[in-house]
Amino acid sequence: MFDVVIKNGTVIDGTGKKRFQADIGVKDEVVYEIGNLSDAPTKVVIDAMGKFVVPGFVDSGNHSDTHWTLFTDPSQESLIRQGVTTIIGGNCGSSLAPLINKESIRSIQKWVSMDRVNIDWRTMGEFLAWMEKRTIGVNFATLVGHATLRRSFAHDESRSLTKEERESIEKAIEGSMQEGALGLSSGLAYTHGRAGDEEEIYALARRVQSFSGIYTTHLRNEMSLFRDAVRETLEIAEKTNVKTHISHLKVLGRFFWSAFDEALEDIELGAQIGSDVTFGVFPYTATGSVLYTLLPEWASRGGKGLMLARLRDPNTRRDIIEDLRRKQLNYSKISVSLTKSGVYDTLEGMAERQGVDPEEVILNLLLANDGRVIVFMDLISEENIRSALRSPYSLIATDGAGYSLKHKSTGEKVHPRSFGAFPRVLGKYVREEGLLTWEDAIFKMTELPARTFGLRERGALREGYFADVVVFDPESICDKATFKDPYQYATGIESVLINGQLVLNNGTFLEGRFGRILKR
Repeated sequence: MFDVVIKNGTVIDGTGKKRFQADIGVKDEVVYEIGNLSDAPTKVVIDAMGKFVVPGFVDSGNHSDTHWTLFTDPSQESLIRQGVTTIIGGNCGSSLAPLINKESIRSIQKWVSMDRVNIDWRTMGEFLAWMEKRTIGVNFATLVGHATLRRSFAHDESRSLTKEERESIEKAIEGSMQEGALGLSSGLAYTHGRAGDEEEIYALARRVQSFSGIYTTHLRNEMSLFRDAVRETLEIAEKTNVKTHISHLKVLGRFFWSAFDEALEDIELGAQIGSDVTFGVFPYTATGSVLYTLLPEWASRGGKGLMLARLRDPNTRRDIIEDLRRKQLNYSKISVSLTKSGVYDTLEGMAERQGVDPEEVILNLLLANDGRVIVFMDLISEENIRSALRSPYSLIATDGAGYSLKHKSTGEKVHPRSFGAFPRVLGKYVREEGLLTWEDAIFKMTELPARTFGLRERGALREGYFADVVVFDPESICDKATFKDPYQYATGIESVLINGQLVLNNGTFLEGRFGRILKR
C-alpha cells in the first residue's frame, strides 16, 4: 500500500535527462517506485494528467533565517507555493550559529530589528537541535557566516583579525561542520566581510575544504570592480581547491554591465583548469540590498560607528557625495523598502520632495536610520540575466525569504522574488522565451543545487530518495508578485510533497509542517 501515488504525469527527474511518462509511488517518506502503478493500492491519488512531476526545488540562496521569517512565518508558504521544498540559510556571511558571544548575532541587524530576536543556543549543534524541535514548512540546512564569527571578536569594528582570533574562528568552523553545517559563507561587500584580507579568507577556505565543504560568497564588489571580485573568488577556488559558489552573480549599473560576459568567461576558464565553481541567479533586474553598500568602501571602513561619524563630518560628507555622483546611478531605479519611518519611495522622488540631491538623501537616510536602510535597486541588465541562466555553471535561487500573506500587515515592501522567482523562470524564460529547456531549468533548480551543497538523497526523483515532489501545470505556471504588490502567490504549482507528506494539494495549502533539518 502506497501513501501517495502520482499518476499519469510527465516526469522530469531533475538529472537533466529527457522527460518520460511514469507514475510515482510514495511510501514511508521516500520515492518507493517509479513506473506503471495504475492498479497499485494507495491511500491518496494525485492525477497529474497534462502536468509535469519534478523534484522539489532547492533554494540555495535563501534568507528566511537571517530575515527571521523562519520563525515569524514558519510555514514558508510563499516558497512552497513556488515549489520550494528545501532552503539553505546562513548566506552572505551571516548565520544564526555559532554564537561565540552576544555580539555574534548582530551580523543580521542590517536585515531584521534585533528586538525580534530571541536566542536559546550558542553552538551550531545546539542551534540545529533546537530547530529539530520546531515545526517548519520546508527542509532547512545552513552554512556558517563569516561575519557572524568575525563580530564575535571585532564587535562593531571593521579591522584585521589577530592570528589568535583567526585560529579561534577556524576552530569554530571546524566544530560547526562536525555538527552539521554545510560550509562557510562570506559577504565581502558588507562592512565586516570587507575587512577579511586574503590571508584570512584563504585560511578559512582551506579549513572548509578539509571537510569537503563549500565556500560561498557575496562578491566584494558588484560595480566598477566586479570582474576583480570574480577573479578574487576564482583564485580562492584554485589555490585552496575548495568547492566555491558565488551566491548571486550580478553587476549593478549600466556603465558596468559589459563586464558580465567577461566574468562568465573567467568562470568557464576556471572550470577548465579544474576549479569547482558555480553561481546563483535570480530572475529580476532589481536586487534588494542595504543602502550603505552604495557608499565608497572607505566610507564604511572601521564599522558602523565610524561610517555614521563620516556622514556627519562636512568635509568627509562632501567627498562621499562626489564619489556617489561619479557612479552616475539612476536614482529613479533605486527605491527604499525598509526604514524606521516606513517611508517607501524612489531616491529620486524623495530628493524632489525634499529639494536636495539624491546623494544627500542617501546620507540623510543612513543617519536617520542608524545605518539600517533596505533598498531595491533596478540596476541589473536583462541580457545579463539571460546569459547567466544559459551558463552551465548557474543554478537558480530566490535570494529572498519565505512569507505568508499575513506579513503584508507589517507594511514591509518585500522583494517579489520571495513569492515568484522559480515560477518566473519556468513561465517567462522557459515556456515563453524558450531560453532553457524544461529539463535544463529543472536541473538548475533541483539536482544541481543539491549536489553542489552536498544534500544527500534529495534533488532528484529516484527510488529511495526522499519524496520531495512538485506537480505543476507547464501551461499556467507563472509569477504574480510585483514590486508594487509583492504579496501574490505564484500560479501553476498544484501539489507539493515534502518528505512524502502533502503540503499543497490541488492548490490548497495544508497546515502541516513536515520540513526536516538537514546536516552535512
